[in-house]
Amino acid sequence: MLLEVPLLETETRPLYQKVSRKALHLRELGLSYCAIARRLEVDDKTAAQAVRWLRRTRT
Repeated sequence: MLLEVPLLETETRPLYQKVSRKALHLRELGLSYCAIARRLEVDDKTAAQAVRWLRRTRT
């Protein structure tokens, strides 16, 4: 007997998208990108990219 199962598509999101909500929240609390990066264990460029991306997608 042959059994076929469709595979689920798994799409991994970029890291900046994964941390974007937390990064934006911390930015709105007044933290610098360096401080956000330390808290989220990413670099400051990723933190800044996350905030910019989420702000763009909300409009």
